[in-house]
Amino acid sequence: MRVNILMLFLTLLIVSCKTLAPNNKFEKTYLLHLRNIDKFVKIKDEEINLDTIFHSVKYLEKITNIKSSEFQSYDPFPCPTKKNYNQWRKWFKKNRQMISQSTD
Repeated sequence: MRVNILMLFLTLLIVSCKTLAPNNKFEKTYLLHLRNIDKFVKIKDEEINLDTIFHSVKYLEKITNIKSSEFQSYDPFPCPTKKNYNQWRKWFKKNRQMISQSTD
């Protein structure tokens, strides 16, 4: 009897851990991209790669549907501002719970 209860408990533990994994991965990825934007906006890292910024901006725009400011030139390039960063941060705080529930 004890073995059956222990097996049931371990099975539930394993299943619950697997359902949490996508949520953690999403949060880590989102926050990584947000940190990249923060470094760019605050010029914390003078050697920040513009490809990294471009990738982070595109990711955040796709997830949140909040568009970044652009540097106007022949080929417009995303140029996130402090306002964009704050919008993406607020979006994450507001939608974090909803996303974690939808990934369960």
